[in-house]
Amino acid sequence: MIPVKQRQHNDCVRAAVASILERDYEDVPNFMVQADETGQWWGRHIDKWLETEGYPFRLGNFAFNWVDAPVHEVFAQSFWLGQPWWFATVDSKITDGLHAVVMHGNEVAWDPGIHAEEPEYQAKPYNFKFANYFYVPEPQQLRGEKA
Repeated sequence: MIPVKQRQHNDCVRAAVASILERDYEDVPNFMVQADETGQWWGRHIDKWLETEGYPFRLGNFAFNWVDAPVHEVFAQSFWLGQPWWFATVDSKITDGLHAVVMHGNEVAWDPGIHAEEPEYQAKPYNFKFANYFYVPEPQQLRGEKA
């Protein structure tokens, strides 16, 4: 993982994906802008980009049960994968919207947010909403087998 900082209000997902895949900011499109322009969910644009770039995996996600109370801690470890790199969708600490942070296992490894280094920002807990991870839909492709 290489830390990539977001540069404008709506590109934290772009920065999170670039960080996890160790790509330059300029190499990754702003999926939120694409979603606004097409009316399609931003995850669909990530999948299209991953395919175009030749990655053998796609985006998966699930919601945390935050109906009863905010979720401030997560458990994301695997016997097979150890502590995976993924990005979480959290409540923004500065607006009424959502924000993306890079996770390594159960810990926030990188917050690409513009205000992430400010003490007031750091003092607030993260409220986790969704887990976003990459998965291989056809594992045989990694071994060079035909689907």
